[in-house]
Amino acid sequence: MRKLHPPFDSNIPEVKKVNIKNDQPEWDKFLLIFMVGMMVGGMSFGIFVFSGGTSAFMTDGQCEELLINSSMYGYKMALIEVLSQTLTCEGPVPINAGNQTYNIFAVECLGGVQNG
Repeated sequence: MRKLHPPFDSNIPEVKKVNIKNDQPEWDKFLLIFMVGMMVGGMSFGIFVFSGGTSAFMTDGQCEELLINSSMYGYKMALIEVLSQTLTCEGPVPINAGNQTYNIFAVECLGGVQNG
């Protein structure tokens, strides 16, 4: 055994190695698994779309019909919203069309106007 020099004493207790448990999650493993999953999912989706898997859901004519129906539904809902705002009689409802603004009133809200 080696002899210790004067500042060191042989009576010093031996330091034991303590394992400290790290409570933080291991982000590197999580990110690696997440990225691999995203790549596999993206490739699977790409293969599905480009191999024509979506044609089983809708044909081009059905897609066009769905687009027309949904735009008509949006137009109807906007018109209903404007008309319901005019019927609250809180004042004119401004509608912008290009550079012009039109103020819409409901006839029922004009108190002094008589029909006929």
